[in-house]
Amino acid sequence: RKAADVYLEFLSLHPESNREAEAAKGLKTVSAQLIKDYFAREDYLAVAYVYFKSFGAVELQAGEYDEVNKIATSLKELGLMSDYLIILNRYLEVAENEILINKTTLAIAEGLIIEHKYDEAMELLNGLAGKPSVRKSSLLTDVHKNLAEIAYRREMYDQAIANYNAADTLGHGLPDPGPSYMNYARSLTHEQKNDQALQKYLQAVRHLSQEKPAQAMAAEAYGQLGDLYLGKNNLPGSLEMYKKAQSAIDTEADLKIWPQFLTGMVYLKMNRDEQAQGIFAQVKAGAGAEGFWSNLVDFYIADFKWWSTYGDMVKP
Repeated sequence: RKAADVYLEFLSLHPESNREAEAAKGLKTVSAQLIKDYFAREDYLAVAYVYFKSFGAVELQAGEYDEVNKIATSLKELGLMSDYLIILNRYLEVAENEILINKTTLAIAEGLIIEHKYDEAMELLNGLAGKPSVRKSSLLTDVHKNLAEIAYRREMYDQAIANYNAADTLGHGLPDPGPSYMNYARSLTHEQKNDQALQKYLQAVRHLSQEKPAQAMAAEAYGQLGDLYLGKNNLPGSLEMYKKAQSAIDTEADLKIWPQFLTGMVYLKMNRDEQAQGIFAQVKAGAGAEGFWSNLVDFYIADFKWWSTYGDMVKP
């Protein structure tokens, strides 16, 4: 870092020196090593510091894609999306290799999606989709996945399904598979394509990790699977999924109550009254005797008993 400061000070004090190019090269070499070391340690703030302090002070070169990619990734992790887009666009101006141009353009499109600039992102993605170099590479999977993401965010679920399917059938696997298959399944659910949705939720849960940020998503996927199995009158399958929905949520007790209630409901449908009453007692104990869930349990049990006794008499 001290070496980088020395080079930077020289460039600042002697911008017209005949050794300016040599100093700039030295600054880039030292800064690139710092970026590599900090990025390997996932110290994204330090990478950003080196970029703002030294690496970004001189012109980018075509051969610096690796450094630019590490800097952009770090800025993205820090939520500095304007700076993320700036450095990628700066690099795009000097890039010469078509593969790297394509990768950089895709990264810019992904940043625009994060910034909710969907029309600009779609223009870039459609441009990439039309390039022979992209159509012959795995990058086409990423293009279709991002087009699907835009359609999903805009609630254009039929288009989202078409693009997720296009990405999925290319044989490279969906990028960021857990969330991608979740949005694919959600889109299918919105279009009432339940059999296909069930398969995509199953793919999603296979990819979702047990890390805390993914717990709520995994719980949602298991809950949706429980609902879909219940709709097919597959009570054992539904019961298993509702139990997994509870297990996926480690510590958030409030999030467990709904799949816990549904577990009790399935037990009742299976005529396993003792297990159902045990589950409902847990729901009431966790939510408070006078709360919404307690009232819902009492209402459901009373309603279930009424339909079990008199339902056949009122069916058309």
